[in-house]
Amino acid sequence: MDIVIPPRDHGSSTFHYKWDENGEVTQITRVKEDSTHPPVVQERQRRGRQTMHWPFQSIATDITRLSTPTTASPFARRATWQPKKPGDTDSIAQDIIPDYVINYIRGETPEMVARRTRNDGKLGERAVDIAHQHRIHQSRAANFEGFFDADSDRPRSSTGSQGGEERRILSGGRDGDNKGWRQLLVGWRAGVALNLLLAFVIALTGFVCFILVLAKTQLARQSVLFSGSCGVATGLDWGLHAVANVFGVVLIAGANYVFQVLSSPTRKEVAAAHQKKTWLDIGVPSVRNLAHIEKIRTLLAIVILVSAVVVQVLYNAVIFISTNITDAGQALQTCDVGVNGTLLGVAALLNLVIVIAIATVLARASFAPLATLGDAITSFLRDPDPSTRGACLLSKTDVRLGRWGGVGLNEAKYWVPRKHYWFSSPSLPHWLFTILVWCACAGLAAAALVVSLMAEHQLSPFGADSSSSSGSSSSITQLQLQLQLPSSVSLPAAALIASLPHILLAALYFATNSLLTTYWLSHESSLFASRPPAALRVSARPVGAQTTSLYLTLPRPASWCLLAWFMGMGFVASQSLGVVATTTATTSPVALGISGIGLLTLLSMLVLLACVVIGLGVFRSAPPAGMVNGEAVGNPMALRGGSCSVVLGSRCHLVDKYRGVRAEKEKEPWRYPLVWGVVHEGADEVGMTTRRTMGMVGHCSFTAGTAVQVDVGRCYA
Repeated sequence: MDIVIPPRDHGSSTFHYKWDENGEVTQITRVKEDSTHPPVVQERQRRGRQTMHWPFQSIATDITRLSTPTTASPFARRATWQPKKPGDTDSIAQDIIPDYVINYIRGETPEMVARRTRNDGKLGERAVDIAHQHRIHQSRAANFEGFFDADSDRPRSSTGSQGGEERRILSGGRDGDNKGWRQLLVGWRAGVALNLLLAFVIALTGFVCFILVLAKTQLARQSVLFSGSCGVATGLDWGLHAVANVFGVVLIAGANYVFQVLSSPTRKEVAAAHQKKTWLDIGVPSVRNLAHIEKIRTLLAIVILVSAVVVQVLYNAVIFISTNITDAGQALQTCDVGVNGTLLGVAALLNLVIVIAIATVLARASFAPLATLGDAITSFLRDPDPSTRGACLLSKTDVRLGRWGGVGLNEAKYWVPRKHYWFSSPSLPHWLFTILVWCACAGLAAAALVVSLMAEHQLSPFGADSSSSSGSSSSITQLQLQLQLPSSVSLPAAALIASLPHILLAALYFATNSLLTTYWLSHESSLFASRPPAALRVSARPVGAQTTSLYLTLPRPASWCLLAWFMGMGFVASQSLGVVATTTATTSPVALGISGIGLLTLLSMLVLLACVVIGLGVFRSAPPAGMVNGEAVGNPMALRGGSCSVVLGSRCHLVDKYRGVRAEKEKEPWRYPLVWGVVHEGADEVGMTTRRTMGMVGHCSFTAGTAVQVDVGRCYA
């Protein structure tokens, strides 16, 4: 079928169209007419007529064919509207052919287009390309790749998963760009903000209590909250110590969280450390990193951590109970529950210091730590670490021995699989420190229990004794082993001495939390080599399919259980060793009372904690990626010996051979669900036999596509 369409505005050119039997436009021919008139554009300018062109009037060739070439670029066409780049004086490109024009030329109605779409492309291809010698036009679904933001010279990227596109649309067009208060709703900033809120509530409660005590005692050092029955006094003492330990452990847990954020290195600090042939910890609380990060963060981390421990000790020393005996035991004795105003004021001030320090962390808007495993992987995929190139199977043992980072030091390695248990994830010094702190806590509790049993031949009651409320002369001074203190030691000083064991419990919390965090860091890493692709979990500004969470590495259930357990141990410790203050008509002796039942309970909780940690340690890493004699053994992504920035960097080198020509999502793989494995078998060409490829060196890395398992008999670099 042939048809001739005259030119618009009575121009000098006419177009001749040809259709085939299926209704497809097969040829467009420009029919030139002899004319002595000046060019059309100049004529229109003189006439002042409309300057909008007919859709195909800008085609410069005489013959143009409509087809869908198989060699055309697979990229989707850009949208028909594009805002100008700032400072760009060029006009908007007008050579894009909208879909409705193509459909109109075909003679298709919207109903026909919809029916063809439902029938999987029947009734003709939807993508019609007009190809000529100057450019190729593709009619495809529009995307916005290359659009310029209103306030930036950087074009937007169209990469990202469907979830990332939805997130960008719902967030107003910004992908991973949370500014202002929105930063406080996601990632590590949300966790720090939550801990800041808890610290502020505790500080406010402390100041209110201090003001009430100050108003009642009029600057006196001690205040009596209750005086009366010893049974009621004991219950009140238990309740106040329980609240004090809840507050104290919450502050310690929050300080540990903020400490982990502050001690997490930035990429710049990691690069500086690698240049010095050393490594940094990523994803765990690290004292080692303090020597390699900026000084202000080191100072803030130390201040927050030390202040939280001191506040825990002071809160347990603020409250004490004393027994009053007026007539040598003949009269009914009473008990007082007292509060030391001075210690309470110091604790409130230190709590305020914690609040200010945490707020300072949030105020640092430019701080971008590598706080999670996903942060490190994203950073190393974006900007690969040059010191670990060619060493994709680097181990922490190699790093300790210095076999990395130099010319000729990064060499290809064979994968040697072996079973990986969780207890092999923390380093040996890490284990030694944890065992030392646990032995100190358990050893002191066991020694005190033995002394108590030898002196009393029975388990003394838990906490302060309330049997005296029945009228008998028995009191805490008679039923508990007493360690008499010199007369020069005041009651507040004795309370501080009795609270010192909480320092060991705080140290045990830090050590245990760090140990469990290392467990889960290795577990999270091993999952990338043993299951379908998974999205990266980052600590801030997720893009594409990436996710974020309040917790950094240790999952919330494990963290909450550990928090509750140490709250219980703190309360039991406060009732196992306490102040024994007895007031008579002539003397007021002060001693330390030991509770046998309390010590036994505390020792049992310590043993149970050790059993849980060791029990988790015998878990094996995620379903392994290697096969040996038909048995699944080993996981190359399990972190043996603890966190190490060098090891993580070595796992994140993309294949240079395919850079620039790989699939679209391989250009920015961190935006997609990832898997780690063999991405390059080492064969130079497709179809090489197994015998010839055995000597080739393969490569392992993260990929958003497919990867194969690491082969035990192959060499990788």
